[in-house]
Formats: sequence, structure tokens, C-alpha cells
Amino acid sequence: MMQIKRKYPLIILSLVFLFNPSINIIDILPDFVAYAMLILVIGRFSDGVPYLDECKEALTKLTLVTFIKLPAFVIMYSNMKYGSDIIPLFTLSFAVLECIFIYSAVRSFFLSVSYLGERTDCQSARLPFPITKKRNMSLEAFEKITLIFFLVKATLNVMPEVLLLTGEDFALKRKLMDVYPTALIIATLTSLLIMAVWLGYALKCVKSIHKRGDFAEALSTVESYVITGISDSEILRKRLVNALNILAISSIFLFDISFQNTNGHNILPHFIYGIVLFSSVINLTSNKKLKTALISFTAGFSISAIINQALSSRFFERYQYIDLSYSRLARADYRPIKISAVSETVFIIAMIVISAIILVEFIKAHTDTSPTDASYSISNMRAHKRLIKITLPLMILSGVINIMKCVNVFLKQRVTVIPSAVNPDGVASPGVPVFTTIIVLLTIIYVIYSFITISTIKEEVKIKYET
Repeated sequence: MMQIKRKYPLIILSLVFLFNPSINIIDILPDFVAYAMLILVIGRFSDGVPYLDECKEALTKLTLVTFIKLPAFVIMYSNMKYGSDIIPLFTLSFAVLECIFIYSAVRSFFLSVSYLGERTDCQSARLPFPITKKRNMSLEAFEKITLIFFLVKATLNVMPEVLLLTGEDFALKRKLMDVYPTALIIATLTSLLIMAVWLGYALKCVKSIHKRGDFAEALSTVESYVITGISDSEILRKRLVNALNILAISSIFLFDISFQNTNGHNILPHFIYGIVLFSSVINLTSNKKLKTALISFTAGFSISAIINQALSSRFFERYQYIDLSYSRLARADYRPIKISAVSETVFIIAMIVISAIILVEFIKAHTDTSPTDASYSISNMRAHKRLIKITLPLMILSGVINIMKCVNVFLKQRVTVIPSAVNPDGVASPGVPVFTTIIVLLTIIYVIYSFITISTIKEEVKIKYET
């Protein structure tokens, strides 16, 4: 009880860190520090209170995303021309990820508070808190306001950048770039005002809870992990199935998306694949060593992927692949892209290996009966082996595709002339066209096989926890 009371100053400090607007690299009080502090606050109680562990996991993902966000924008702004389309693309990607994890964290936290209100005598988890001498606010209303404020904050971060996503209409782009500084200032001030209002409500809520003093006692005494009408096995089943669904969806982000005006260069930020893969796999294990390794490799992969994307964008602002055949300067600018591609591949392979280990442990623990169960038999062991046999090729195929993408970066230095009926001299194509086609076909196979395999595992998980 005394431990949580000592953490009230830490809670207030984290709220202050979250209050300031975050516009790309302008983040005086970094959000990832606030999320890390909140993890410290709820860490001890996350295993004993329903939904609080989901909140902690969402905060962990937010910490990683917001930490990667800062060097990402520094890299992009220092390596690319002002207003390049890659900046809005990354801004949108980060905003979407933050919105998803913020919703999960806020919703899970207030569900855990609701549980405490139902299962204990904690009035702070049930009664409204005063915001003025005559007005009170319910926790349900505060939850909605918190969600709205954080989602608006993320959206305002995106709005100025959306102006720059204009395709090839350079005249329109020049006009919008003139408006951009004004839009940035308006978004920053609006975000500051909204977050100031939210901070006022949040501090009054914390003050009320601290004054009543019953919240810490409720956290210390709660023992049951059962919510009316919902058993702990049902909660676990839903959580695991959701994680598996995200794992299947992550396969889609292995596709490369390119347009003619990008000279065949992939414009989809590859780091999203790593973040989505991490978001799913981290929920499938409770092994702290594996979690730590996965977080480290994900951070390394994301940073490497962001650097590679920034270097590639800068390269294509100056050159085309065909320039690598005769321009020494082009080859010099392309060399860092090859180095970052190798680094990116090393980290993603490490991620895939850790993910495979986690999936094998997950299959053994959450399908059929566990080895420690009295009913464990040879048939169950065979079932585990069967699932592992169909799962490991999934991870191997993912690794092969990522390695082939890295090799393709080196192959694109070669220019192949493809015969064309329109152009008698042929069309210059970077790399080996057949190799690129093979990567696309393997990716399609991987996506299909991923959904089939994950569906099979989900059915086994449902059988285990529904019987």
C-alpha cells in the first residue's frame, strides 16, 4: 500500500510529460519517458488485476514506438529535402500505430479500474471526482475524454503533413508548402490547448484518488482474477486469439509497394512489419528473457529500416538505378543503402528466430494439454509436433523472403535491358526482373500460408480453453 502511495509523484510527472504536444521531432518532454514511468507504476499489480496486464503491454508498445519515432524524424529531416513525401508517409504510419496502442492502453486501464470498483470497497473506482466546487466528473466520462484527447493529439500531429501528400502536382505542392508553417503552428497550439484541459482533469482525478486513499489498499488486497460472467480461461483465450490474428495480419506488410515515379523503390515503411510482428509475438510469451531479446531486436530492426528508407529516399531524389552503371557519385551514395539493408536483415532474422522459439513454447503451453497435466499423453505430444512442423516453415519462409530482399538491394546495381515493342532500344530495368518476381510470388505464398497456419493454431487454442 505504501509503495503505490510513493508512486503518486511519478504518476503526476508522467502526466506532465504526456501533456506537451508532439509534432514530429518537436517533443520537449518525450512521451516514451512518460510511458516508461507508467509501466513502473503499474508493474507490480499488472499480474493480479484483470486488464492491467493488457494496459502494461500496450504501454510497452507505445514506449517502443515513441522512442523509435524521435530518431526516425531526425534521420529523415537530416537526409531528405523539406517536404518530401516520405515524411508524411512515416508521420501517418506512426500516428496510426500510436492511436491503436493508446486506445488499447486507455481502455484496458479503465476496465481494470471498473473491476476494482465491482470487486472491492474502493470508492475511488466508482464515485465521480470533483473538477470544480460545483461540478463532478464520472470515471466513464473521463475515460471518453482521455481517449478523445489522445486521439486528437495524434491526429493533429498528422494534419500538417497530410498537406504534403500531393503526388506529382508540383504547383499545388509549392502552394501547400507555403501554408505548411501556419498549419504546423495551428496544430501545435490546438494540441497544447486540448492537452492542457486534459491535464487539468487528470491531475484533479489523481488528487481525488490520493485524498481518498482507498485505491492503493484495493490494489493490495485484490486477489481474484474472475470477472462476473467471464472466467480467466476465457479472458486468456481471447487475448491469445487476438495476438494470433495480429500475427497473421503482419505477413501482409512484407509486400513492397512502389510506383512508377519512385523508380520501383518501395515506399511502404518496412519497420511497420517489425512493429506489428513484435506486437503479436510479445503477447504470446511470459518469458522475460525472450521478451527483452525481442524488444532489443525490434528496436534495432526498426531503426535500421528507418535509416534505410531515409537513405533510399535521398538517393532517388538525386539518381535512378541506371545511374549506378556509370556514375561514381551514385555508387558512393548507394553504398550506405546496402550497409543499412544488411543491418536491417540481420535484426529481422534475429527477430524471426526469437519469434519461432516463442511460437514453439506457445504451442506446447496453449494447445491440447500441458506436459504437467495428468492427462498428458503421447497423442498430445504428437499433436504438438504436428503444429510445430507446420509453424516452423512459416518462420523460415519469412526469413528467406527478407534475405532475398537484402540480396535484391545488391542486384539492383545491375541494369538489365528488357526488349520492348514500343522502344526499339529496350527498357532499362534495375536488377534481375525474375528475382523480383520470385520475391513477390514467395510473399503471396507466405501470406496465404500464414493465414492458414495461424487459423489452425487458433482452433487448437480455442479447443484447449473452451473445454
